[in-house]
Amino acid sequence: MVRQLPKSILSLKSWLFTPATKSDRFARAAEVRADALIIDLEDAVAPAAKKEARATALRYLAEISTDHLPCALRINSPDTGFGLDDLQDLVNSPAEPDYLVLPKCNSSALVGLVGHLLREAKKSKQIIALIESAKEFQQARARIDLQVRAISQELLRIHDRLGQARADVA
Repeated sequence: MVRQLPKSILSLKSWLFTPATKSDRFARAAEVRADALIIDLEDAVAPAAKKEARATALRYLAEISTDHLPCALRINSPDTGFGLDDLQDLVNSPAEPDYLVLPKCNSSALVGLVGHLLREAKKSKQIIALIESAKEFQQARARIDLQVRAISQELLRIHDRLGQARADVA
């Protein structure tokens, strides 16, 4: 059975957040015509309930049909013990969420690490990295500025090499 490719995140306008402890509400997202369901393992789940909620969410995501409503799994921040448990259980399960939501992303390296782990487990998910504080926003902006500068410098080097190649040909 072949899974559909997930819809572009830009086409999804209404997202229904549902605590992973409330599995009876998962199907409700389709009933209320939400564009996507987010099963939340983070803020919506008390620490004592996280293990059971994780198992419930992963079981649901492993059993949904190929023509399902797009589903996202919001894990705990990967720089916490709960987040590491979420990731380990996800990569070792047959669960296939369409999107993986990473809260409190204060490091592009962390997003890269999660992407690497997913690829290694042959789970090609779209990662939605949430920036939830002014500090995280400033850090993200600084990283983007550095990347733009690096790309600009590389484009200038390419331009110079093209100019030299043209001069050599002429």
